[in-house]
Amino acid sequence: MDKTAKIKVVRRANYMGFMRAFKIYVDDKKMTTVGNGKEVEFELAPGHHRIDILGSLWAKSEIIDIDLAPGETIRFECGVEGKLLYPFFVIVFISILVRTFLRAMPGGTMIALAVALAVMVYAIVMTVLTFKRGTVYYLKKSGS
Repeated sequence: MDKTAKIKVVRRANYMGFMRAFKIYVDDKKMTTVGNGKEVEFELAPGHHRIDILGSLWAKSEIIDIDLAPGETIRFECGVEGKLLYPFFVIVFISILVRTFLRAMPGGTMIALAVALAVMVYAIVMTVLTFKRGTVYYLKKSGS
């Protein structure tokens, strides 16, 4: 009979946060990391545990409480839900187009720079507020 239990964490491939490895914490202790489109498995003692992921300095998943039986394997899926960040990329793209267009106009360089800077500041502020408002990084139980 197994005296340990296992946790398997699968990270869905996504372009948002693709360069960052998510840190997996169990009972406030870092267990391992999982990269974009990868999966990890690790052993734990049976019993009650709290699991979550940390995606960056300010964004983490909600904590999930689990009870593991000896020999049991529980599977989780994690990733980034970044629908609210799409406007950031759209705004950056528009600011680049506006800047390029205004630069082509006589005397438009300073106007282009001011517009691009204002749009970038707005995009950064909106992105920070998006992260602060809700959990962008998720961890959830999934089927086997």
